[in-house]
Amino acid sequence: MSEKQTILFSAPYMVPFVGRFQPVFDHYGLELIVAEVEERLEEEDLLAYAGQFDGAICGDDRFTARVIEAHSPREGMASEQQTPVVYGDHLWTILPKDAGELRSQLACYHVSDLQNPVWTSGKENRFGLGPYIIINDRMYLVNDNAELYMFRFGINSVDLIDSKVVIEEGIDSWGPCAYADGYLLIRDSYNMVCLDLTSTGNSTISNRN
Repeated sequence: MSEKQTILFSAPYMVPFVGRFQPVFDHYGLELIVAEVEERLEEEDLLAYAGQFDGAICGDDRFTARVIEAHSPREGMASEQQTPVVYGDHLWTILPKDAGELRSQLACYHVSDLQNPVWTSGKENRFGLGPYIIINDRMYLVNDNAELYMFRFGINSVDLIDSKVVIEEGIDSWGPCAYADGYLLIRDSYNMVCLDLTSTGNSTISNRN
């Protein structure tokens, strides 16, 4: 077993005697979350533990579809700062810093499976907190240092067309972008720029004060 697995221990008639079973859990390298439970855990109770356990020893707990589909950032689609966007049958997000080896990567999921990405940007391409916006068949993404990336959509991936630092020495440039009439507004903590997307043929990035 490469990583320790965590068990939610919520069987109401076993919880008072959890100490009897601890040697077995220790032998197999299992960690426990011992729930406070009287008769059962309801859906909302279980959602409070969502993404924290790999299996359960339980009684008549309400493991609804909503509970079963809940997951931690290490286990599937998640977002820390920006709202994920849908393009066709795929959902795009930048994964949060607690998403394990996929942290801060741009990731694509099919809408039917939000736990297994069909594409990620790779460990050499991490973008912090975003933001990102889809305009026609392009995605514009800004990293924390105000470098703008322009991607072209494929079927379930994107290809980088161009990138450019749009605010020199940008700081915390994770505020949402705004777009209107061919112009894209991007800001960091201190500055804002307006980019003209109408004069480049969607192939390069140019600035406009």
